[in-house]
Amino acid sequence: MPRCLASLRACVTIRALVFIVPPFLAACTPHSQPLQVMGVLETPGEEATIATSAVIGGWVLDPSGVDRVEVRMDGANHAARYGIARRDIARTHPDYPDSARAGFEFKADIDALSSGRHAVSVVAVGRDGHETMLGRRSLIAPSAMRLWADRLAAAPGFADRRFFFLMATSAIPQGGAKDAEKQYGAYYSATMRTGITVPILYLRTTKGAADDWVFDPDFQPIHRCKDRLVAEDSLNGVIGYAVQKKLPVQFSLNGGVWADSSCDTPEWDVNDHLEQDVDNCQWTQDNIVYPDD
Repeated sequence: MPRCLASLRACVTIRALVFIVPPFLAACTPHSQPLQVMGVLETPGEEATIATSAVIGGWVLDPSGVDRVEVRMDGANHAARYGIARRDIARTHPDYPDSARAGFEFKADIDALSSGRHAVSVVAVGRDGHETMLGRRSLIAPSAMRLWADRLAAAPGFADRRFFFLMATSAIPQGGAKDAEKQYGAYYSATMRTGITVPILYLRTTKGAADDWVFDPDFQPIHRCKDRLVAEDSLNGVIGYAVQKKLPVQFSLNGGVWADSSCDTPEWDVNDHLEQDVDNCQWTQDNIVYPDD
């Protein structure tokens, strides 16, 4: 067994061989991973803040030490107050410099900003000069939400024709639309809401070859093709999620070349089944069927 010695050198025995190891390379315990920059932008929690003021805050640790935390907005760098006591961080990360005072805070006067969206980036700068992005947020003065109030008052019927910004996503059971119903709630108005758009692979989410590839609206996202799911979503699964969250949803139905999904699985995908005979397909002017992967 290897032993650590207090002498000027250490011996490490491997099978029947003996190697002389310099003392600075000898160790009794496995080497730990090098410390990395870590931190969290805790407030504001939402992407956008519409208010007269906001507190931008969180914590950050840097193995070289934290020189400063900057709040960058509208081309200007604002210094956050760094060094706020954080006993919780000190308990969980005692190996970092200044972990007991890892907190930072910046008070933003949003009411003084011009109407419109102001993108904010929070950046930690280490004592070695390295920069780390901690997060991004949007600050919006309340006056921005009243820019078109006169138009709406003159034509209140606009509120009956809301416009929906649809966020493209997938893998709903795995959290692909998590918090989509509230993430952009700050932007909501009488005429604007958000929703999601989700692709349904209707040529792939079938009952399989045994049932002549009939479309299955309840296709279970558990079937696998190599190391990936055959499909991430089912029609009824997404509908159920949208109803539960009261979230508008648009379905995109991928056909033609767009139905040629990655990973060949002819037992489920009728498109992949047809591709087994290239005479069934003509994706290009050269009569070439592109491979899946």
